[in-house]
Amino acid sequence: MSFKFLQRLVEITTFIILLLGIFWIVFSAILYSKDKDVTDNSKYDIYRGALILGIAFGSLLVIWAIIGLIGACKKNNCLLGTFNFGIFLFLLISIAILVLSIIFAVYLPDYKNDRKCTQKSLLIDLKTLNDQSYQALCQNSCQCNFKGTPTQALQQDIINYSEAQGALRVQDCQIFKNFGLSNQNSNSDLLRAIENTFDCSGFCSINKYYVFSNVNNGFPSKDCKVEMINFLDNNNKRVIIAAAVLTFFLFLTFILSICLCVKKPKGENFYERNKIGQYNNK
Repeated sequence: MSFKFLQRLVEITTFIILLLGIFWIVFSAILYSKDKDVTDNSKYDIYRGALILGIAFGSLLVIWAIIGLIGACKKNNCLLGTFNFGIFLFLLISIAILVLSIIFAVYLPDYKNDRKCTQKSLLIDLKTLNDQSYQALCQNSCQCNFKGTPTQALQQDIINYSEAQGALRVQDCQIFKNFGLSNQNSNSDLLRAIENTFDCSGFCSINKYYVFSNVNNGFPSKDCKVEMINFLDNNNKRVIIAAAVLTFFLFLTFILSICLCVKKPKGENFYERNKIGQYNNK
C-alpha cells in the first residue's frame, strides 16, 4: 500500500468520524430539547447526564477528528500521535456504549412483554400510582377544575368538577399526600413528564383524561407505558447502530493512522522529514 493511498484512507475515515461526532451532538441535543419535561426534572439526573455526555462526546470527537485531518494532511507525526491516543480512548468508550446498549436491548423485552404491569417492580409501582390517582382526580375524593362542557365531562367519566376551582392534576389533591406509595413523588413527576411528552395518560391502561399533567389537555388515546417502552426501544436501536458504526471506523482509523505514522514516504523517512521541517521553521 503506497504512502499516498494510506494517507487518503486516514483522511477519509477521519472525516467519517467527524460526521459521526456531529451526529452524536445533534442526536443528543434533539432528545434533550424534545424531552424537556424530563431533562428539567432533578429526579432524573442520570438521563439528563447521559444526554449531556452524548453532546460532550460528540464535540470531543469532532475536535479530535479535526486534529487527525490536520495531522494527516500536514504529515505531522506529533499531531498523529496525539490523534491516535485520543482515538484509542474514544474506541474504548464506544465499545462500552455498544455493550451497555446491547445489554439494555436484551432486558427491555421483559418490560415490553409485561403488558399488565404485574411482573416488574418499576412497572407495578407506576401502574399502582396511576390507578389510585385516576380513581381520585375528578371523582368523589378530589374535585377537579375541569373547563369542558357537561357532555364532555360525561364522555370522560368526570364526576366531581368545577369550572371555577379544584385541582388541575392529581398532585394538587389533598388525598394524593395520603397514598403512601414508594417513590410516589418522583414517579408522579415521571408520569407527568411522559404525559406531556407523548400526549398519553394511563399506565398499562388508557385514562379518559390527563391525570398528572392537566385535566384540561384533552382526550388521551395512548397508553403511557407503551409509549415510554417504544421510545426507549427505538432510540436504543439507534444508539446500537451508531455505536457499532463508530466503533468500526474508530478501530479502522486507529490501525490506519498507526500504519501512517510508521510508513516511510517513498525516498525519505517521514519522521525525519517532520524533524527537518520543524527545524527549518525555527
